[in-house]
Amino acid sequence: MSLNKIIRAVKNSDLIITPKLQLFLMRNPNLVLDDSVVETISKQIGSKPRIRSGSFSSSAAGMCERRQVFNYLGIESGTVNNPQLQQIFYDGTWRHLRWQATLLQAGILTEIEIPLKWNAKRSRGSMDGLGVVPDDHARPDWRGLEFGFELKGTNSFVYRKAVEVGLKEEHLNQIHRYFLVGGFDLFVVIYENKDNQEWTEWVVTPEPKRLKQQEEELSRLNQAVETETLPVMLQGCQTRNSQEWKQCPFAGNQGVCVQAQSYHQVQQMISNPPQDS
Repeated sequence: MSLNKIIRAVKNSDLIITPKLQLFLMRNPNLVLDDSVVETISKQIGSKPRIRSGSFSSSAAGMCERRQVFNYLGIESGTVNNPQLQQIFYDGTWRHLRWQATLLQAGILTEIEIPLKWNAKRSRGSMDGLGVVPDDHARPDWRGLEFGFELKGTNSFVYRKAVEVGLKEEHLNQIHRYFLVGGFDLFVVIYENKDNQEWTEWVVTPEPKRLKQQEEELSRLNQAVETETLPVMLQGCQTRNSQEWKQCPFAGNQGVCVQAQSYHQVQQMISNPPQDS
C-alpha cells in the first residue's frame, strides 16, 4: 500500500490502531526508541510475574469456574517440561514487548501493562495497553475516548478463522471482564499471525448481555470463596470426553479436580503437597 493510500485510510477508517501504525511503519524503516520508551520497556523486561493466587484473573474469564477457584487457591498447575512449548511462551512475551514498544513510540498507546483491580470482587488483570482515540478520528463520537488494548499472537489456522468469524469467545470474555473493572468505552484487540506478522484489528464496544454474564460469574466465584465450596465439575469433564477436560491442567485421574472433593481438601493439598519419591 502506498503512503498516500495509507494517509487516506487514516482519515476514513473506523479502526483505531492499524491506520496510524501502518503510517508509522512506512515512515520508520528503523525502529529508534525514545529514552522514555526504552525505560518503560526495560522495566517490563525486569519485572517479575505477579502472584495469581488470591484473585480471579481476567484472562480466565468464562473458563470453568472450578478451575478458576483452583487458581484462586493457589494450586500449582505443574511445570512446563516441553522446551518447545516453553519457547512458545517466551515468544509471546517478546511479541508483546515488540508491539508495546512500537505503539508507545508511535504515540498510539500512552501506557502499557495497566493493572486492573476490583477488590470487592477479588478480580485482577493486567491490560496490555491504554490509549486515547485521536481527535481527528473518522468517528466523532469516539474522539477523546480511552481505549484498552489487547494483543493475541496466533498460529495461521486460528488467525484465518478469526478473520473469517471474529474474535474467540474466551478473548471476548476477557475484555468484558476488563470493561467491568476499568469502565472503558472501547477496546482494541489485535491478532497477529505468528507465521508472517500479518495482523487484524477489531474495535469492540461493550455488549450488555456479556457484561451481565461476567458480573454474574464473578459473583458466583466470590460466593464459592466466601462459603468455601467448590463449583461442580463440568458435565463433559465428569465423563472425561470434553475438550475442557483434555486441555485442563487440573484434569487426569490423579489430578486435583478428581482428587479434591471439597474446598477444604484443596486447602489441605496446598498445605501438605505430595513429596517426591
